[in-house]
Amino acid sequence: AEKWERMQTEGLKGTDYFLLNALAVIVRPVDRGANTQVYLASSSTSDIGGQYFVDMKPTKPTAAAQDMEKARALWNLSEKLTGVQFSF
Repeated sequence: AEKWERMQTEGLKGTDYFLLNALAVIVRPVDRGANTQVYLASSSTSDIGGQYFVDMKPTKPTAAAQDMEKARALWNLSEKLTGVQFSF
């Protein structure tokens, strides 16, 4: 609480200033945080399933996101950690 009060009166300095500015690049304001999810949930178009969206636009996922070997390893680890297995 003391640090918060000091930040309000003196402003951000040092590491706090750096971290806040670094986060501002990747964090969205609350009023825009879920725009893409709301856009997709309210869309009447049925042909958008299975696509990856950023800022309400279809976007190609990164190579890492398309790596099926890593996806399978993550799936297996998730099943192991949760104790839940799915059969497809």
